[in-house]
Amino acid sequence: MGTHTMKPISRVRLADEVQSQIRQAIVSREIEFGAPLSEPKLADRFGVSRAPVREALIALEREGLVEFVGGGRTRVITIGVEDFAEICTLRSTYERLAGQLVAKRWGSTLAATLEDNLARQRRSTTWAELSALDMAFHEAIVAGSGNARLLAAWRVLRPQCEACLVHFFGLEKELGHEPRKVTVAAHEKVIAALSGGDPDAAGDAMAEHAESWMSWLEHNG
Repeated sequence: MGTHTMKPISRVRLADEVQSQIRQAIVSREIEFGAPLSEPKLADRFGVSRAPVREALIALEREGLVEFVGGGRTRVITIGVEDFAEICTLRSTYERLAGQLVAKRWGSTLAATLEDNLARQRRSTTWAELSALDMAFHEAIVAGSGNARLLAAWRVLRPQCEACLVHFFGLEKELGHEPRKVTVAAHEKVIAALSGGDPDAAGDAMAEHAESWMSWLEHNG
């Protein structure tokens, strides 16, 4: 288990901070899929009792990032091809609707937010950073739909999507592609579709972009 993102905690709401740090370690792949998570070791690492660690793990289980496997053992989930297909299907559905709604509400505030995100994507230096910015880009769009329940449903998928993207960005690089350029170019097309004022075209662009990772995996996985 790496130590880059996890550090002792002194904040009052310990379980929230433990949850945040473990989540970040998982989505950045500092802790790999399938890795065991020991409550005593985590408590010692963070300098807290086991109670907030247990509470954090329960919350992460609801997020779909960890699983309890019996005998008091906990481990990071493993996302296989079928799992990822389910995630892509749901994300495509959510983001198609978001695109349709945003095309009707497009304005300068959201445009500026997305352009600023793109600028940071171009400057990103790690796959974890690029993945986090990628998900923030999409969350801004879903939030811009004005549909609070849609945003809440989409956020359930975000941690799992972010963890997958870190893995796939690495695979892309191994195959000779440049994930940063590919991601930025795809997001530029999304912005163009959203700003065009056609809800159906915007919805299609969002869905196709969300489904592109599944298509990529089928050909390169």
